[in-house]
Amino acid sequence: IRSKELFHGIQMTYNQCWEYLMWLDPANHGGIRGTLPRGLGDAGEGNDRTLSVHGTNDEDEPFRDDEEEEGPEIVMNWNLSEFLPEEANVQGHFTTIIASYMSSIYQYLTQSEPVMGTPVRRPTTASQLTQTAPTGVGAHLSTADYAKKLISGDLSQKLFHICQRIQKRLPTFDVSKMENINFMEIMSKEKHIINPALEFVKSVCKVLSLDSSIEDDVTSLRRNLLRLIDVGEFSDSADWSDPCPSVVLPEVICRSCNHCRDIDLCKDSYRSVDNDVFYWQCPICSTNYDNAEIEALLLDIVNRKSMGFMLQDLQ
Repeated sequence: IRSKELFHGIQMTYNQCWEYLMWLDPANHGGIRGTLPRGLGDAGEGNDRTLSVHGTNDEDEPFRDDEEEEGPEIVMNWNLSEFLPEEANVQGHFTTIIASYMSSIYQYLTQSEPVMGTPVRRPTTASQLTQTAPTGVGAHLSTADYAKKLISGDLSQKLFHICQRIQKRLPTFDVSKMENINFMEIMSKEKHIINPALEFVKSVCKVLSLDSSIEDDVTSLRRNLLRLIDVGEFSDSADWSDPCPSVVLPEVICRSCNHCRDIDLCKDSYRSVDNDVFYWQCPICSTNYDNAEIEALLLDIVNRKSMGFMLQDLQ
């Protein structure tokens, strides 16, 4: 690509690779981080929360190309989990369930599929041209069957037990008490009181359903979990919706290293708290952005939209 004239002024480097990835959006994803081959450049820096298969939690740990490191590195970066209460260990249960599922799938893949990579493309017939090729674990039939058995077996039993415990220990919860969320005022007041068990079920099932090959099994699991906590399957409250709004501020420049990027002010994971004041940070040099400058950029966007609306009918 870089040999083309259009891309001569663009520097492209490898950031990181994945052995297994569950992707919802840039703020909600997790998987097994792979090891970049030597010579492809440094891996990207980030503050994704990483977990080993043994359950240790290392925050802000840079990517390491260490051949002696034991076990795969599990990356957990789920913004939706921040809206689950820490009471009754709801957040911890979410992390444990998703991490154990990814670890089980990855271990089965490495044992049953020696070559971890893109499946070989087979010749297609005329009747197969209109069919979409399976992705995720569905690309490997044996792995898809294993995932279905895992969801209908051990994982279901664990979730039944966890949901009953959460429902008993924490029937309701006021999310305005969550100190780590600094934008609760933009949420409607009727959503301040939540059912933690219901939110846990919705979040877990949403993540598990990201793979279309096991969507039917996850739907069955969701139905049983909702019945367990006395919530109707077709109830409006049972439908998952992103608990965090998205406000993207384009082309914010770091005054320290001149790095330019788009910031999702509500979901961005590069943030810090200093003297009870929230700041967004540069992912390259970890310098805090100026909140006054961000506010000025937001006001400029509002003024431009307002002016465009007022002048839309003028010739």
